Amino acid sequence: MDVTTQNLLLQLARQSIKEQFSSYQSEVYQSLKKSPPPELTIQRGAFVTLTTRSTNTLRGCIGHIISNEPLYALVYRLAKEAAFYDPRFEAVRERELDDIHLEISVLTPPQKVDHYTLIEVGRDGIILTSGYKRAVFLPQVASEQGWDLETTLEHLARKAGIYDFHKMKEECTYEVFQAEIWGEK
Repeated sequence: MDVTTQNLLLQLARQSIKEQFSSYQSEVYQSLKKSPPPELTIQRGAFVTLTTRSTNTLRGCIGHIISNEPLYALVYRLAKEAAFYDPRFEAVRERELDDIHLEISVLTPPQKVDHYTLIEVGRDGIILTSGYKRAVFLPQVASEQGWDLETTLEHLARKAGIYDFHKMKEECTYEVFQAEIWGEK
């Protein structure tokens, strides 16, 4: 995606969050609804991640691996969900808005890998599944934490509620995806 389109989606995400605090309606969203550019009508998975600038800590992250709605509409909705409905955090307050940094990840479709050793840390997002238990890490998570593949998979398994991962490692299924990632300056 070109920089202009990336910035448009970041502006859309920020306006989506601001709408919660007033009767303001996102001008970008209204414009995109009327006449969306083709690259924003694609149906791709995406995540919107919020971090607190002052502490560089996660403040919310919501996404969908696969989507059946246009990318602009998905990003618009996910920004609100990340800010106000991520169950791990209290809803963002208006006074926090200037300290919130937005990042958007647009995903490729997931592909099953034959063996977990084929996963490349830093390039691949990972979906780990064991029965009804499932968890996802975006590609940047392992790199940001400084984890190798083994450590990444252990944390991912814990996130899925799998605590005997070393015994179950070979029985889990793994899917990977890549992401185009950008954030506010």
